[in-house]
Amino acid sequence: MSKFLYSVNLPVSKKTVQLTEMSFIELKDLVKNIANTNNDIILTSFNNILKDHCTEDISNLSVIDKLYILLTIRAVCVSEILELIITCPITKQQFNGVININDVLTLLQTEYPEEQTSSYPNNLKLVYGLPTSLYINRDILDASETVINCLYINDHPFYDITAEVVNKLPAVILNDVQTYANTVFKYLNKLELINIPSPYSSDDGNVTILTANVFNNSVLEFLKLCYNRDLMYFYKIEYFLMKQFRMSYEHMSKLTPAEINVYINLFKEEQAEQEKAEKQASSNNDTPNIGRPMQNSGITGFPT
Repeated sequence: MSKFLYSVNLPVSKKTVQLTEMSFIELKDLVKNIANTNNDIILTSFNNILKDHCTEDISNLSVIDKLYILLTIRAVCVSEILELIITCPITKQQFNGVININDVLTLLQTEYPEEQTSSYPNNLKLVYGLPTSLYINRDILDASETVINCLYINDHPFYDITAEVVNKLPAVILNDVQTYANTVFKYLNKLELINIPSPYSSDDGNVTILTANVFNNSVLEFLKLCYNRDLMYFYKIEYFLMKQFRMSYEHMSKLTPAEINVYINLFKEEQAEQEKAEKQASSNNDTPNIGRPMQNSGITGFPT
């Protein structure tokens, strides 16, 4: 049986890629890894999601396209609404914030630094572009190799560019690398994924902001917020589905979190209707029959 597929149009590469659904159990495993607080492990988890749910190789896509895919998966398979508990930077009071993932997806469709190809002497050519990693955690000056998508020597391409390789390039090329890297840094640093002012203070600095800047860990932190949940939530849901619906673990494992929410909401609606009917029946039984004919009798008055 073929899997359900849905398409997404990527903002940078302009590719249309097909995605498969992320299951409830996959989300649970991701949350476990997020709970480890090891960013390298968390990065591997998100890269595995990209690999497992994209029908083609997207390893060389830009960070913006990868982020776009992960947010689309979140909106389709979990929910398009992201509810946050935010701490006011100044008063330290907590307040609720709500973000629509679709608004962030629209934001990511903005203009971006275009890929640039530069040719140099000795048959050397460099292709500059946005970084491909969701997490770099190095200053742009120490990670300038991340904006070199490909290096050609005699028309032979090399994709695995290291800092050591860049440091051996001629000074004129290093200057071009730094110039493009600074352009990318400014672009990513202005691309605000979250901008939520605190209701407890009107100070200009009292705003919670996360940008798409991979050089300060913002992208990975935003993805953690998008996918993180309390682990106990998963165990309660599993217990509820197996007890209430007699659902097998195998069947439950194949459902998306969004589909599980449908089951839960249907159950809640059914319970609400049942409680309403019971209250109505109880109200009818408790109401005195004054002025109404009694059953099987033509007598009107108080019931005996």
